[in-house]
Amino acid sequence: MKQAVTSLISGISLSKLVEGKLSQYLEALGGDLGGELYDRVMKEVERPLIDLALQVCRGNKVRTAALLGISRNTLKRKMGELGLA
Repeated sequence: MKQAVTSLISGISLSKLVEGKLSQYLEALGGDLGGELYDRVMKEVERPLIDLALQVCRGNKVRTAALLGISRNTLKRKMGELGLA
C-alpha cells in the first residue's frame, strides 16, 4: 500500500515531481540563492503540506498532527509561524 502512495497514477514518484519543480525554481532564481535555499524551500513546502493535512482531517489538529507524524504542540507552533492559526 505504501508503494502505491509514493507514486502517482502516472507512475511518477513524488520525489521526481519535487525534483523537477525545484529545478525550475532554481533556474528562475538565476543563481541568486542567498545562502538560504533550504529554509526557503522548506517554508514553501511546509505551508501547503500542513494546510492540506488540515483539510483532509477537517481541521482536527490531533488527527492532523498524527497524520503528519508530529506532536500537536509542534503543529500548533508551525501553524502560528505560517499564519495558519
